[in-house]
Amino acid sequence: MERRGREDRRQGAVTALLLALALSPALALGALGRQAESTDVDQKMLQARKAIRPGTEFTVHELTLPSGTVVREFVGPDGRVFAVAWRGPTLPALKQIFGDDNLQRFLSSPPEQRSPRKSRTVRSQDLVVHSTGSARFFTGFAYIPLLMPRSVREEDIR
Repeated sequence: MERRGREDRRQGAVTALLLALALSPALALGALGRQAESTDVDQKMLQARKAIRPGTEFTVHELTLPSGTVVREFVGPDGRVFAVAWRGPTLPALKQIFGDDNLQRFLSSPPEQRSPRKSRTVRSQDLVVHSTGSARFFTGFAYIPLLMPRSVREEDIR
């Protein structure tokens, strides 16, 4: 009897662990393309300070990482994050701010341009990303064209 009880508890613990692992990526990853509340998850996961800057066309959720890198997440009138931008001495966790799907799309797409300055640009109808980096200075942006408000230009995402 006692042995069976231990097996049941162990099986319950394994089931709970598998369930937690299955659910955690959906809860913990990425703001790009998600609702504005996902910026709170990014703040926590990146251990960042957060400031919200309202604007007429969009709102910017600005995250300052412990490294000094600043990540800006742009929220449109529909409440969804349509773009992200970063600038600073370290590259932010792109998996966190892009989400798995967008990061995989970026990494698997052929680059539009590649230069000796470690720059990479990818453009598709689903995702636009430009990333540049060198020793202790990284900058870039990403946006989902279909979510971007009509009045916003690529130059506005910095």
